[in-house]
Amino acid sequence: MEMNVVTGNGKGKTTMTLGVALRALGYGMKVEVVQFLKGRKTGLVKFAEKYKDGLKVNQFGRKQFVMEVKEVDKKLAKDALTYVSSIKKADIVILDEVNVALSMKVVGLDDVVKAVRCLPKNTVVYFTGRNAPRKLCEMADSVVEVRYKKEPKYMKARKGIEY
Repeated sequence: MEMNVVTGNGKGKTTMTLGVALRALGYGMKVEVVQFLKGRKTGLVKFAEKYKDGLKVNQFGRKQFVMEVKEVDKKLAKDALTYVSSIKKADIVILDEVNVALSMKVVGLDDVVKAVRCLPKNTVVYFTGRNAPRKLCEMADSVVEVRYKKEPKYMKARKGIEY
């Protein structure tokens, strides 16, 4: 299994991994996106509903942005890991925002690693989100850090661009 971390304070971490997913889908590969801390119906979710052949997006989060961790967040994250460990056919698995879930202590690294180790051995896994734990980065085959050289002046997320 290949493990890749995409982290940093810049935007585009999920988008980068979705570029890999689109390429894989073009070759008929199977892609699973498991979203932690996300429950809002975004453009990605709408796209996956239309493109059902090879792409699955499963959300395990509340509709609102998580500022303070609640028990429901921990339960949803546990459900996400149970789901990950049940995946039997996927060429690529993207654990979207799992790094944030780890840094907020919604899930533990040992539990994430245990779930990922249940995946088929040829699966390529991506861990996205800010604040990836050092231990995860050390375990990974590759680590990409997305950083701003210049931040945009706008602060509000735009439909179709940031979500």
